[in-house]
Amino acid sequence: MVPKLLTPEQKESRTNICADIVNNIDTDPSLLDTVMTRFESVEAVKAKATEVLNQLTEADFQHCFQQWKSRMERCRDRQGEQSKAIKLLL
Repeated sequence: MVPKLLTPEQKESRTNICADIVNNIDTDPSLLDTVMTRFESVEAVKAKATEVLNQLTEADFQHCFQQWKSRMERCRDRQGEQSKAIKLLL
């Protein structure tokens, strides 16, 4: 992974995109309906998420925790410089 800092133009673009998304969420109450393509309703999503989460084992959670810890250590070791992989998680 190569550390990469955003240029001012990239920062502005990302900020504008995020602002547009937040504005759409705030002004379009039916936005969630257009995003929901695989499930019939929010309740269906919640039911499926609960089903999947209940199937996870302790080992699954331990694995996720170790991956998270590893990413945080890389961030610390780079003194806060973001990498492409870490940006994807934000």
